[in-house]
Amino acid sequence: MKTTILPAILIVALGMALGLRYNDLRTDRRIDLGRNYFVVSPRSEMAPPSITGEAAERDDRDSFDTRRSERPPADPPSTAQANDNGADSLLPNNPFKAVSLTQMADYVRDSSYGSAIVVIDARDAQHYAEGHIPGAFHVDNYNIEKTIDAVLPYIMAADVVIAYCNGGDCEDSIFLASHLNAALGVPHEKLHVFEGGIKAWTAEGYDVETGGMP
Repeated sequence: MKTTILPAILIVALGMALGLRYNDLRTDRRIDLGRNYFVVSPRSEMAPPSITGEAAERDDRDSFDTRRSERPPADPPSTAQANDNGADSLLPNNPFKAVSLTQMADYVRDSSYGSAIVVIDARDAQHYAEGHIPGAFHVDNYNIEKTIDAVLPYIMAADVVIAYCNGGDCEDSIFLASHLNAALGVPHEKLHVFEGGIKAWTAEGYDVETGGMP
């Protein structure tokens, strides 16, 4: 055991001596034996690492999301602003429930059509006579006083009242329904507007009646 340790100690000592001598002879990258190469700055004095690249973008988004979440929620729309004309409405100024072309055709085929279901053409007499939805009554929006008397009893007795005009951006049906509600007391909930009008009806190939009201 002693014979093994002694040669090892001699070899280590010789290697250290040769290494120190070689270090003294070096002109560059010499190791300063008196310098402490393992001094670490206190954590409190170290600057935090900078964030770059995707990490920085993610941090910016997180900050933005935090600021956005601190905003107060928007106030819900008031009842006065709400529009009950349904999701299929094409006219933003229509305060009444909109009736689609398919629904209009179903109403006309319904057995209660003409009694519980009443349809009113709001166009003038000439256009009404040239062609209107079968069974529709006529009340000229621009001459309501002259044409309403014969139709009003049917309107008041009906459960559903549907007004229509030319369609597209025509709003005569809306104006007529508004007058029926505000001036004649027809309940708002039973007033409907077929926004597609006679144009949508004929474009789909549905039949029309001609002539004036009996």
